[in-house]
Amino acid sequence: MSKPTGGWARYIRRAAQRVRHSPLHPQWVSFRFKEMAAREVAARARGSVVDIGCADSALHERLDASVGYIGLDYPGTATALYRTRPDVFGDAQQLPFQDASFDCLVVLDVLEHLPRPQASLIEAARVLRPGGKVLLHVPFAYPLHDRPYDFWRMTGHGLEALARGAALEVETIVARGHAIESAGMLCNLALAQALFTAGERFRPFLLLGLLLAPLVTAINIGCWLLSRIAPAVDFLPVSYWAVLKRPVPPQEG
Repeated sequence: MSKPTGGWARYIRRAAQRVRHSPLHPQWVSFRFKEMAAREVAARARGSVVDIGCADSALHERLDASVGYIGLDYPGTATALYRTRPDVFGDAQQLPFQDASFDCLVVLDVLEHLPRPQASLIEAARVLRPGGKVLLHVPFAYPLHDRPYDFWRMTGHGLEALARGAALEVETIVARGHAIESAGMLCNLALAQALFTAGERFRPFLLLGLLLAPLVTAINIGCWLLSRIAPAVDFLPVSYWAVLKRPVPPQEG
């Protein structure tokens, strides 16, 4: 989704940030699963950890104090899109680290922004110690974002193929979110984008935002309730969570 621009944009972004974890926000469904992924990383990450595509390194505060954390981000993305400064500037497709240097790589909502995602997992396998893990989250039902750096949407089968190509073992790949939740979120995002676009052309259209908030809330809550009573389906998940492992070589006898 394109971000609103113009003099009113800062106010809208601030207001949206305050309600991002409530059904008032068009991306509430997506944020729930991103938060779930962050909690799983906090529970699993141990030893030396590289957070690839770290943005503002907010994940660091959630990790155990014993974790050795390094935040890495691409120069153009960090400076142009997020205006942040990671611990290390680098390319996930050509990591600036020695072989077998880390216990864990965190790759949250990053693979879709890489022209060569296979290369990034090959690099992950290279810099992981045997038994080390990649903790991975990718969106599936999600609009274009951070353009022009948005290239792919991966399925669970696609993630399995990428893991095999990097000689990584699949510990788990889980589809997150019911198709009804995905549909509701996409509807909300389309409504919000239409309002922003109209507001840039004719400011009075922004008054429709007074109607958008209750509509978004009703769609979010309604889809959430329906997803709890409808049969489970995974043909249109919101996202995928995966844990990949660098194999431990067999002991030589």
